[in-house]
Amino acid sequence: MKVYFLVDGFNLYHSILSLEKKLAHKTRWLNLDSFLKSLLPNIDSKASCEGIFFFTAIRNHLAVTKPDSIVRHNEYIRILEHLGIKTIKGKFKERIVKCRLCTKDFIKHEEKETDVAIATKIIELSLNEDCGAIVIVSGDTDLIPAIKFAKSINTKLKIYCMFPYARTNEDIKKHVSSYIRLKPHRYISHQLANPYPHPGGNLNKPAHW
Repeated sequence: MKVYFLVDGFNLYHSILSLEKKLAHKTRWLNLDSFLKSLLPNIDSKASCEGIFFFTAIRNHLAVTKPDSIVRHNEYIRILEHLGIKTIKGKFKERIVKCRLCTKDFIKHEEKETDVAIATKIIELSLNEDCGAIVIVSGDTDLIPAIKFAKSINTKLKIYCMFPYARTNEDIKKHVSSYIRLKPHRYISHQLANPYPHPGGNLNKPAHW
């Protein structure tokens, strides 16, 4: 069975933050490649990973206030790409929001395009006859319409959901072939080498990661 993983980067990241609040372990230096491939036996005894797609967006609006966060994010992406993971980037866009308390307007930045990009990839892969299974690493219900459509055009396709820690969703369970809850020990067991031996120069794990 040829398996493709689609990872909602921020959904996974916020699950890691939830895990860090509960446990003493820091797990942001995650080896996403080994982390996901270790779960292949849970899908099928003959499952093979044909591709991992990581969907994210760079918070360029923090260039003045938190420039280090952008550097860390980009360096982590460099590691993922070196591991063979394909990165698909969305954007953060400004939105004017009115405060309910003081009624003043202020600017809020929201991640855009990621859900649409994941949904598009789900449908694209469902048209690939060689694709045996799609594994969605997210708990976002916005992906349900794409899941339903993909299953309608490819009835043989298996679609699984891997719920990041503290991101289980009952609605998604109704529309997937099966689901897996990602447990804390997997995050802890699959951490990158520090420093990471990148061809462009070693990359060190940030102190608070």
